[in-house]
Amino acid sequence: MTQAAPGLLLGALAGLALGSAFYVGLWATLRRASRARRPWAWIVSSFLLRLVVVGAGFLLLARHGAWVLAGALAAFIAARPLVTYALLGREKRAE
Repeated sequence: MTQAAPGLLLGALAGLALGSAFYVGLWATLRRASRARRPWAWIVSSFLLRLVVVGAGFLLLARHGAWVLAGALAAFIAARPLVTYALLGREKRAE
């Protein structure tokens, strides 16, 4: 297990960055789409861009082994509530 720890940590840091970028991008897209003339264009293009970025990131991480990929996936999933809390907390403080 000691050999897996550095890989898990590296993957977790990368997954947290990927997850944060994905979910902040989703939040920004939905805010923008709610005011746009063609919201479907924003939603579709944003999804494709986020999919390409996250997919490329996971592909690069997969080259480093299963432990790195496992850490990245776990942190990507964990990023959702963290980003949600950070964004909603910021909006509530602004009110």
